[in-house]
Amino acid sequence: MNMEQERRKRALAEVCSHFSIISGPISDYRHLLVNDKHKILFNFIPKVSCTTWKTIWRTLNNNTGKLKNVLKYYRRDDARLKSYRKVLFVREPMSRLLSAYMDKLHSWSFIQRIWEKTYGREIADRYRGDKKQKLGKWWNITFTEFIKYITDRGSGIKMNQLNDHWLPQYKLSRPCHVKYDFIGHFENLAVEGPFVLRWLGIDHLVQFPEYKSSKAKQRFVEYYKSISPDLMRKLMDYYHVDYRLFGYSPDDVMSQVLLGV
Repeated sequence: MNMEQERRKRALAEVCSHFSIISGPISDYRHLLVNDKHKILFNFIPKVSCTTWKTIWRTLNNNTGKLKNVLKYYRRDDARLKSYRKVLFVREPMSRLLSAYMDKLHSWSFIQRIWEKTYGREIADRYRGDKKQKLGKWWNITFTEFIKYITDRGSGIKMNQLNDHWLPQYKLSRPCHVKYDFIGHFENLAVEGPFVLRWLGIDHLVQFPEYKSSKAKQRFVEYYKSISPDLMRKLMDYYHVDYRLFGYSPDDVMSQVLLGV
């Protein structure tokens, strides 16, 4: 595990040295959680086992409800960024996006109503050709429409609590500014989740729950096989910085889809 961590960090540092896009100023840093007692900073990313990590964090901090101890505003001279151990977990971008769609726009729940109220009308107006179209109980935003909306809007939009579920992960974690000591992969969560708790020395206080396979993983080919090659290329370009930084391969994703088809 230590060798793999060194490999991931070296690869990330090399990419950071070539990407000026990720070297700009930072002010808002609402995804970085702080635990002063154990001297830990943990960056949570939506759809990367986010609910599990938040539960662990609340237990560790003995609080319930809204997350506390968030390093909301980043300062380069904050001593904690140098002395605390810093943890980040990331996920293959296309799988994370599908998970967000299935959970937020295809779950037939109150969560879907919130997302449809926020984005549904705009998406329908953009891609259904009839701005006076009457919609039923559910707006039934398709996966293709969702991808078109994301790639057309681009990543230069201001982060909020809804769009952070699909924004590129580097925008939510700033890995070229924060020198993470542990970079975990969602795909190996069953191993790396418990490991990082032991590594942090807090496994006697909090435990990682039994891992359950992602629904997005099970239905990945089913959803992506209907996406046109041109739209797939646009989506991969949208996430290209994530792919480079975190060691994932868009070619592997395309091979998986094509083999599935």
